[in-house]
Amino acid sequence: MPASSAPRAPTPEPDHPLARAFASFTEAAGSLERTYGQLQAQVAQLRQELEVTNRDLAKSLEENRRIRERLRRILEGLPCGVLVMEAGPQISILNPEAERLLGGQVSDVDALPPLLGAALSQARETGEERELLLAPGGEGNPNWVAVRHAWLERDEARNTSVFILRDVSEAKKLEQEREQVRRQ
Repeated sequence: MPASSAPRAPTPEPDHPLARAFASFTEAAGSLERTYGQLQAQVAQLRQELEVTNRDLAKSLEENRRIRERLRRILEGLPCGVLVMEAGPQISILNPEAERLLGGQVSDVDALPPLLGAALSQARETGEERELLLAPGGEGNPNWVAVRHAWLERDEARNTSVFILRDVSEAKKLEQEREQVRRQ
């Protein structure tokens, strides 16, 4: 035997169990590689879809924030009072004009003057506008308020009421002056 050639291991026959096991292993490894490649492609695609969805969600959240801010500003600038009441006695929204008409911040209907609480209940039940005299306003002038109700949500889970409060003191004052002139 020449010194330059090393003895080689005998190659197993194709029907030999070791050859079959090696072929089966090679086939399984190839299948795993293909499956891994497919999974990587799917993960990359899902990652792209998630990025698009996250971008869209971020845009939607920003748009919702802008809309909420616009609605808050509109509510603050309304010349009439807005009072929003959830299912219980909790007042969830009270704009600045409503605060002015009610004489300050109120968080619960039970904290309102009884006459106003009754007017709110009656407006909710009948849907009709009610006018009532609240505590005298500045300079001792009567403070007349008209109360109107609308349902924001009305179902088994939630009952949200919106009350519109308008200052009708000037109209009442003019009406009383006309009545006095008519009597003279």
